[in-house]
Amino acid sequence: MRQERRWLNEAVCGHRYQCPCIKPPIEWEEIIINEYGLSGTELEDFREAFFDAKNSESIDISRMAASDKELMLSFARQFDSIDKMAIKRLLENKRED
Repeated sequence: MRQERRWLNEAVCGHRYQCPCIKPPIEWEEIIINEYGLSGTELEDFREAFFDAKNSESIDISRMAASDKELMLSFARQFDSIDKMAIKRLLENKRED
């Protein structure tokens, strides 16, 4: 599933990571389904991926330094396993400075 989302994002944006992420036009959903003859599990996976692409939030990192992009991507990849409270405390301490 994650691969389909990445493909859809790349197809819509034209390239990976460095895009302001234009959301896919709604009419593309039926066009893609019909052109590729999607059905069953493929159709379900595609509809979920398309929904995610239409409703996802994005951050334009195209103007960031390469090292900052890598840091952000590394953080994003590990976000699920990071202690959220530690991040909140860090941000609160930063605001107090």
